[in-house]
Formats: sequence, C-alpha cells, structure tokens
Amino acid sequence: MPFTFTPTAAPALAVPVRINCGGPGLTDSAGVVWSADSYFTGGTASLDPRFTAAAPIYASKRYGGPFSYFFPVADGQYTVVLHFLEGTVTVAGARVFNVAINGVPVLANYDAWADVGFNVPVQKEFTVTAANGVGLRLAFSTVVRSAFVNAIQILPVVAAPPPPGGITLTCKKALLVAGALTAAANTQDVTVWAGLDPFFRIEHVALMNRVIWSGQSVLTVAMFAAGEQIIPDQDLLAPLRWYDRPNSPLSTIMFSQFIPPGGVIPANPTAAASPFDVTLRFTGSAPFSDGAQANLNLFGQLYWEVCGYVVQ
Repeated sequence: MPFTFTPTAAPALAVPVRINCGGPGLTDSAGVVWSADSYFTGGTASLDPRFTAAAPIYASKRYGGPFSYFFPVADGQYTVVLHFLEGTVTVAGARVFNVAINGVPVLANYDAWADVGFNVPVQKEFTVTAANGVGLRLAFSTVVRSAFVNAIQILPVVAAPPPPGGITLTCKKALLVAGALTAAANTQDVTVWAGLDPFFRIEHVALMNRVIWSGQSVLTVAMFAAGEQIIPDQDLLAPLRWYDRPNSPLSTIMFSQFIPPGGVIPANPTAAASPFDVTLRFTGSAPFSDGAQANLNLFGQLYWEVCGYVVQ
C-alpha cells in the first residue's frame, strides 16, 4: 500500500512575543516575561554588564549588519515595538542604520544617540500587517558602524468592540504636555474633555506616558468621568525605578481598558442631567508648582484617549 505524506502548515507563533535580543529569558521589574533571543538570522549577541541588574532588557543586544528576525505570526495587524539603548558611541553620526519590516522601511538612517542621547532607552512603535501567510520579517542593515536592537515586542492590535446598533464611536485624544501641572498642592485635576452629553457612554479609555525623571517620590494619575473613577491609579514612576540614578531615561506606561458593553458613564442619565467632564487626577509627593519636584512639567508627555457614543 503506497504511503502518502501530506505536509501541514506549522502553527502560527502566538502573540504577544517579547524577545530579549542577544540575551537570556528574563522577567523584568514590572513582571513582564521576555523570551531568550530567538528567531534571528545573522548578527552577534552582546552583553553589557553595566545594565544587567538595573535594566535587564537593555543589558544585551544583537548587532551587526545585516541581520534579521522572522516571526511566523498569523495574518493580521500588529504593533511592533523596537527597544534601543545606545551605550557605546558618544557622538551623533557614529552609528547609523536602517530597519525594514516585510521589505517596507520603518527607520531610515536612524541614529539613537542623535535621537535621545547616550545610555537613554528609546522605543519605536510601528503598526504593520502580516498577510498571505508570510509572517513578519524585521531586517536591520548598517549605514555606519553596525545596526543593533536590544529587545523586540510583537503585540496584537485589538479593535474595540462595536457599540450597540452599529453606532460609530466618537473619540478624543491628545497629549498633555509641558506646564500642565502647576498647583501649589500635591493633587491636581486637569479637565481633558469638557461638556459631554449626559447620554454619552464611554466605551474605551487609554493612557500612554513618557516621563523624564521627577523628584517626586510618588506620582500617579487616574481618570474620572462624571465623578466616577474609570482608570485606576497608575504609577508614573514605576518604570523609572529600575534605573537607579538621577536623570532617569524616558519610560513608557501603557494602559488600555474597554468598558463593559453598554457603557457605565454616567449610570442613569436623564433629560435634565447636566453635561459632564472627563478629568485626569495627578497625585504627587510634593506641590506641582515646585518645578524641581515635577519635571513632568518640563519634559513629560501624557497621551490620553477616550472613546464612546451618545445613547439614542
């Protein structure tokens, strides 16, 4: 009896994917698990012991040129996050490289030192689409010296669930930037969306934060709507504490939450109800009017987004 072999496709790589490039698997101070370096072709692994304890994903890198990573993910849309820390060259132009994803350039003539400086982590995010079963291929090529990358994340892009009845969501988003915090107290509310219809239902909220070192020993932010807290207190300093020195580097917190279908803000609107506001409440350990205590005033950026719809 003849034997017939029918090949089957390998299962797609599950996401999210987090790779500690050039290094071993580890769990960082936020409890995030990173896999050991894998899925690469070419390049050289390198470990810098100066960062081993304090900033684990920046303690190793893969460098050279060219080299690549291939992730056999299923067709779909993804956010690719590349992590870099330039800890070798000390002048602009000493290391320049390109990055392409599935043949499409995403970083051209990139110079991390010129972008953020020496020994400063920086993250670059790209929304990409994997199609026709080709997965995601990240190609690094050298212009000057050698290309490098410290860590890679592949995250699924999750679409918000549609509101009832196919109603289109209305979103508002912006950056809260320099000078936003000026109160002569350690708590300050900042209105980010005023005068919402009392029948407006919030479906999705999100925060993304970039902070340069703050002298505050406590610095949190929460989101309120119609007096109800809809984002729990977020510690803006937690990602900075793993890097124990003044002038900590840029860090990022991401918070995203879908409100249960039907919305929760406000709970029981009436025709006579007043419009409501969405506010951010900052809490620190010292008055925000003291610029030395809250450098968020000078250099930080807090991205916020609120989406919802009006009940008909």
